[in-house]
Amino acid sequence: RYRTNTADDMYTTSNGLGDQLISAVIVAENLGIFAISDNGVVSVMSANGHWQILSHSYAGSNTHVVPGLVQLGGTVMVIAFDDRLSFFNLKTSTSIMTIERIMDSNLSVTPITALDIRGDSLYVAAGGSVFVRKMDWEKLESDLQLSNPDSWKLVKKASGSGEAIKSIAWKNGTLQTFSTEGTWLWDKEGETHV
Repeated sequence: RYRTNTADDMYTTSNGLGDQLISAVIVAENLGIFAISDNGVVSVMSANGHWQILSHSYAGSNTHVVPGLVQLGGTVMVIAFDDRLSFFNLKTSTSIMTIERIMDSNLSVTPITALDIRGDSLYVAAGGSVFVRKMDWEKLESDLQLSNPDSWKLVKKASGSGEAIKSIAWKNGTLQTFSTEGTWLWDKEGETHV
């Protein structure tokens, strides 16, 4: 099912998605609406409302997309799997790279629990910590340091409680983390969880 303020549509196998559980839907301005299945099949909605598969490249990796943890940086889709982080170019419909480590964090041991893109920075929560890396979204294919786990910086160290970070938000330009999923808004009376 796909819901927005202006649409409420139900898609079935007759619409081209096949027999798949969809983990995320992303709307990319001027590029379309994309669906990412549980096992990483990337599909795009065509003009007639049917889905067309763009890539099966992740399907054979025996891993799963973390539900809702797909972000868009320019024309690059960042996909969090339960043991890795992948970068997919929507213009060329190809995988740029998949990484399994961020700094000293092995993503198969400390899986990704939250993602956020803020301008040219990608924030990743894993193992209760938050890491950041500057990205040149338009030239990511030529980023020779993308696979280097030491090209990331630690922004927030894991607390002693071991509580997972499920959402990342910004308040007055300051990073905020929460142990529950959702969107956070701040009004005059405090915070609101949506």
